[in-house]
Amino acid sequence: MKIRIIGLSLVFAALTSETVAQPVQHYYDESTAAFYDQYPKASYLSVDEMKKAFEQHSQGDWMQRRQNYVGFFSRDGRVCTMAFEPAVFKNNPLMKSLPAAARFVAAKINPKDENSKSELALVDVVMANGEECPLADMKKKYGVTVPNDRNEYEGGDARVPWLSGTYVTLEYPLPYMGFVVSANRRVSQFENGRLKNFGVLDSYDSRFAAFERGSSFVISLDGPWYQKLDNTMRLFSYESRHYLPQDATQKAKAGISFDLLLTIDRQGRLGVEVLRPKQLSEDASRQIAHLRTSLAQLPAWSLAPLYTLDNHILPGRYVRALYAHDHWVFEDYLQRVIP
Repeated sequence: MKIRIIGLSLVFAALTSETVAQPVQHYYDESTAAFYDQYPKASYLSVDEMKKAFEQHSQGDWMQRRQNYVGFFSRDGRVCTMAFEPAVFKNNPLMKSLPAAARFVAAKINPKDENSKSELALVDVVMANGEECPLADMKKKYGVTVPNDRNEYEGGDARVPWLSGTYVTLEYPLPYMGFVVSANRRVSQFENGRLKNFGVLDSYDSRFAAFERGSSFVISLDGPWYQKLDNTMRLFSYESRHYLPQDATQKAKAGISFDLLLTIDRQGRLGVEVLRPKQLSEDASRQIAHLRTSLAQLPAWSLAPLYTLDNHILPGRYVRALYAHDHWVFEDYLQRVIP
């Protein structure tokens, strides 16, 4: 096993010798560029804003708020595959207040017509107080969907012909210190409750995630961007050790734990902000200084930024870090909310 780990490290070093432009854009078709270019570009959050979010939410229930957004959910409501910005409900005159969450499903108007666009159907709406909003008025006004002949969709949910416009959506979103985040952001067009154009996908990918994905014995062609996060952080923890001082006098035999914000600059280089503890001992300060030196030497985009649902880029990761016996182990707080 030890030989295998060393081999992976050498291969990884070779793979990370070049800088990769971030983010990567994927166009659904040539006609999407025009409306995408007219949509407001995502803006970067500052380090101070990210630190403030940690102070406001780290002690709260942010990990339980998985459905506080509008989007495509599985029928059981457990997994959201695509989240809309909250403004999606502003076009519905029957909504008297902004809902905390809603679940949509996609169904073909005519399943036999492969060229037909997917229609969106509203399954339920959950208000901020946790109560469900009755959909009877919406069904009466807008009608209901019918089952398809493939038994893929049961029907009977409210149609949403009031939904038109260009919206930001996040693929497989997760809650994160008060934000809703994803590595993949899509700008799509909707018209009268149907998906008009799938739009443009912006995606961030880290070196560690790409290497873990490419070296895995399990081949995955699709699925959530976060499904490799555990192994990504293991690789990140392992690689960070190579640039730490080897002086035995600097070893901390007893574990020292921190909450850190690992910042990512525009060139993909990593920095370190200590969130907790507020006061550092002399030993802890020395280890943080060594960590800054270590992470600064890692290849660009070793970790990647995330998109937020309010059209920002979050250039950092909130991590729980433990230093002991001359090496670090990192856990991204996102790992705690993976479904």
